[in-house]
Order: sequence, then C-alpha cells, then structure tokens
Amino acid sequence: MENSTQKAVILLKTDKDDQWSAYLQQVMPELEVRFWPDVGEATQINYALLWNPPEELFEKLTHLQVIFSIGAGIDGILKVKSRPAHIPLVRLSDKELTNGMVQYVIYAVLRIHRNMVNYDRLQNNREWGFYQQIAANDCRVGIMGLGQLGMACVQALKALGYNIIGFSRTKKNVDGVQCYDQSQLQEFLKRTEILVCLLPLTTQTKHILNKSTFNQLPRGASIINVGRGGHLNENDLLEALDNEHINHAVLDVFEIEPLPQDHAFWLHPKITLTPHIASQTVPASAVSHIVKGIKRHQSGQPLEFLYDPELGY
Repeated sequence: MENSTQKAVILLKTDKDDQWSAYLQQVMPELEVRFWPDVGEATQINYALLWNPPEELFEKLTHLQVIFSIGAGIDGILKVKSRPAHIPLVRLSDKELTNGMVQYVIYAVLRIHRNMVNYDRLQNNREWGFYQQIAANDCRVGIMGLGQLGMACVQALKALGYNIIGFSRTKKNVDGVQCYDQSQLQEFLKRTEILVCLLPLTTQTKHILNKSTFNQLPRGASIINVGRGGHLNENDLLEALDNEHINHAVLDVFEIEPLPQDHAFWLHPKITLTPHIASQTVPASAVSHIVKGIKRHQSGQPLEFLYDPELGY
C-alpha cells in the first residue's frame, strides 16, 4: 500500500500525453501528472503508465509501486532489462481496445472468406466475375490465443456463424468451440482454414508462424497476424505464399516497425498489411481502468489483470 506521506504521481510516456493528462485529472484530480524525462522528485513517483519505456527510466524510479501498460501488449515493457521484476505489471483491459481488435479480426476474416482480395483485382482489371460463395459455417477459423482479446473474437465470429476452433497453451473449455492445447497443435492446424494469431509473444511463441506451421495447415489456408511481429517468420511466409500453400495473409504487426520501404511485403499481391492499427488505446476509455487499478492498490486490494510470467501474459 502507498505511504500516506507520498503523493500519488503518474509518469507518462506516450504520444497522447495531453489526452491522458486531461482525462486523469478529470477522473482523479488528486494525482499529479509528470512526463518523462521531467520526473521532478523521482521518489514521489508511485505509478508509471508505459508502453515502450527507455532503459534508463527505471533506474530513477526507486519508489515505483505499480506499472500499468497502456497498450494491448506488454512486450515493450518486458524487454527493458532494468525493469524491477518484483513490481506488479498490470495489463490494459479496456472495452474499446477489445472492440477495436474484434472489429479488425472480423474485417480480416470477411475479407478472406468473401474473396474481397480477388474482387479488388477484378475491379482493377475492369473484369466482371464471380467466386463461389461458401457459407460461414463451412469456413473454419482457428484462433491462436484464448485470452481476453482472443475470446472476444471467438464470440463475435461465432455470432456471425463461423465454425470456430481455439488453441492455447493449456486447454480451455469454451461452449460450442473445440479447443486444443500445446500437445494438440498439429491437429488444430490441420483443421484450420483461416488462422488468427492472438498469442502473447514469449520465447515459446516466437516465430510460431513458420514453415512447419504453414505446411500443417490445409493447402489454400490464410493467415491473420494481429499478435506481434515476432510471431512470424517473414521469409517462411513469403515462401508459403509463393508456392501457393498459403492463399493470403493479413498482417498488422511486423518485426521491424515502421516496415522498411524496400520490404517485400509492401507490393506482394497476396498480402494485405496495415501499420499496427488493429486496436489502438483510447485514453478516454482506458483511464477508468487505470484509475480503478490505482484505487485498488491504494486501498490494499489485490490488483487485477496482473502479468503472469508463467503464462506469458
């Protein structure tokens, strides 16, 4: 619990500092908001709102008590070697962030299922043509990662009539969804026609979208990666697309961002890419989650949505 002689201070490091500050002051006016690197008296800083903090940040924050992620992932925080492992790290759980991801995944699945890539080509060539329409129930979508975002996508796609199967490190029970665990990955892959990656990025999941994975999918399957760029072996994907084992890929995340201008993905006819915008944090909505966490900590209640090193999220 926070020492009552200290001020509760939020340290921000984002591209939306003004918005965060305004909403935080509105909801919890007793907070003093400071911006990196102008920390002032560093011992007064109890809480940090972070996304991709610099290495030297934690060296100054000797009285830090809780770290809050302000994005969907936490790998940008975890990679900082100076981060004190004993300080609780709280993941962002916000309805607008979840809604954004669900909308993007639905868009990507529909784009593939309804042959919109091919219809774009027909339009560009001024051709009038048709592709066979497959019922949603006959289109099997495999969701890799059954955390909060993955489960939200499962429910939304089920509501649209898609045949959903799920994969997670440990097996989960989801009503109306056949679920697989790590020991059943091969069976999961061979049944998946559209693969959606929403896994956390860990040493076990790095480059999980690789040649072996692609070869275990049915020929003509498609890939949607909205997890992390590190999940994808980019050269293996290009090979799988060029030999037509993989039909199409929708990519929102990349190992190097921004994507280099000379990268092969930009002009590849079988790739749809977006600049890491699948789901963006909306400060007006996310502030309530942050403030709730601060108040729980100040009152001595257990924190919610804590990062678990064993699970990787």
